[in-house]
Amino acid sequence: MINSLRTKRKLGFIDGTLKRLSSDSVEAEQWDMVNAMIIGWIYSSVEPKLRPSISLVDSAKAMWASLQRRFSVNNDTRVLQLLADINNCKQDGDTVEIFFGRLKVMWDDLADLDKGFTCCCGTEKILFHQFLMGFDNSRFGTTHSNILSQQSEINLDMVYSQIVQEERYLNVMRGAEERIPVMGLSATTQPQPLQHSAPKTEQAAAAKFSRPTTMCTHCGKTGHEATSCFYLIGFPEWYNDKKSNSGRPISLR
Repeated sequence: MINSLRTKRKLGFIDGTLKRLSSDSVEAEQWDMVNAMIIGWIYSSVEPKLRPSISLVDSAKAMWASLQRRFSVNNDTRVLQLLADINNCKQDGDTVEIFFGRLKVMWDDLADLDKGFTCCCGTEKILFHQFLMGFDNSRFGTTHSNILSQQSEINLDMVYSQIVQEERYLNVMRGAEERIPVMGLSATTQPQPLQHSAPKTEQAAAAKFSRPTTMCTHCGKTGHEATSCFYLIGFPEWYNDKKSNSGRPISLR
């Protein structure tokens, strides 16, 4: 927040160096407008869960002083907390960009609190090792060994570039491995031949021969039942004529 106000040349509103002029001047009206804008910036930069506890005042300087008294922490305590958070920071399945971003925020906070952090000659090497220690060994263990075995001078940007390239390669290989089983499944699944139906004449013939045959329980012949058996109800007149014309008995089938 301080850096943002400094770049906009508005830092004097919270440290008291830019004071409000007389109320009847144009400059005073402009000062009120900028002061209200800075109050809004400060309020929106606070975490949402803490905003209800902040009193809205008419002066950006008063609001800033209130926040400093309430939330300021001793630098040494904060530095110790940041160092612990950095050492415990792990990738935990995040992408390289997200993991590096989390570390970068803590590094910047540490640099603001401890000016000697950025002046130390071994700072680059410290960041380099902190960056490597947080990665998932199951994915980047080989890459760690390759980077540490390099004899040439290596910096944090070079390490970041190599890790990102390795991550992209692993993602490509994982995608290829996931596609292979799917392709194998489609290759082994052959289309089943169509079942052609038999012609209707064949179906009719099959149905004819498959129908159960009616048998007379009186004479034992097929083709009629006992209720219509001529041996019980008598033979009609045309039966003898047909029998004489054919010269042989007629089967009642």
